[in-house]
Amino acid sequence: MQSQLRFLLLLALAALSPVRAEDKPHRIRLEREEHPSQKTTVTASGSFSQSYRLAETRLPERKAAVKLSGKLVGVREVLELNTRKKAASFKFTVCRMTLQKDDGPETKPLPPGTEIIAQPGHDGTPPFLVDGKQPARDTVTLLHILFDSPGDKPPELTEDQGLGTDQPRQPGSEWAVDIAKFLKSTQQDPDFQVDQAASAGKAAFPQIETVKGVECCRVQADLSFKIAKMQGAEAHPDAKNASLAVSLHILVPEDPALPVFKRTLKSHLRFVGTRPGADGELALLNFDVATERTVESRPLK
Repeated sequence: MQSQLRFLLLLALAALSPVRAEDKPHRIRLEREEHPSQKTTVTASGSFSQSYRLAETRLPERKAAVKLSGKLVGVREVLELNTRKKAASFKFTVCRMTLQKDDGPETKPLPPGTEIIAQPGHDGTPPFLVDGKQPARDTVTLLHILFDSPGDKPPELTEDQGLGTDQPRQPGSEWAVDIAKFLKSTQQDPDFQVDQAASAGKAAFPQIETVKGVECCRVQADLSFKIAKMQGAEAHPDAKNASLAVSLHILVPEDPALPVFKRTLKSHLRFVGTRPGADGELALLNFDVATERTVESRPLK
């Protein structure tokens, strides 16, 4: 009897003990406010691959492939803010940059000290300027892979609203992503029309991690989109099978004053369809585009 009472007492004491931090629902903040002149050290790496095949009835098959990858290390400084206190333009001072195209040698297109300005690209203004000039084509491609060029205005919804982290979530939990909300939280690509009913996504908050003494939430999401139509009907009148897969892994400090520590984005676009061929008949077009980037940020000390 005494042992039974002791067991029940231990259960009661356990129930009264403080709830561990990892057991509590957490309000994850993926979207962070910034301020003018805010500086962070950034390490960004990424890759891009594209292949296509065009088969026509009376002509030889045409196919091509290209690969590009690189890394950029430096300091990012916020220049202007948009209405949601996110960078509308920023300056990036290069410490180190590498670029590799196809199977060629690795190059260093921008020397240390080079200043890159990222800004909304419109009215003929390029989204990236390097020391006040438009950079070479491969450099522009790599910058688009590594960074989102700022838009004129922020998306309709926040990233938290888009991924469902705008409400408290329990570590270890999973939930369905509202595709309509997710699309409204991103810079819309005018080249695609998404079939929302045939698209789906799932997000998860697997755990809390401590990174050099900082408590962080790890969030991940996997989304698949059915492409209903690609713009430029003359070029792509019939998309027999077009899809886009997106994967996100984010490590975000619980302290909202700190930047997102790490963000990895992978996307894979597959397209099979027809287009007018040179012989006047429909040609089968098959192309595949894959991108990946990882960006790590820390406050500049």
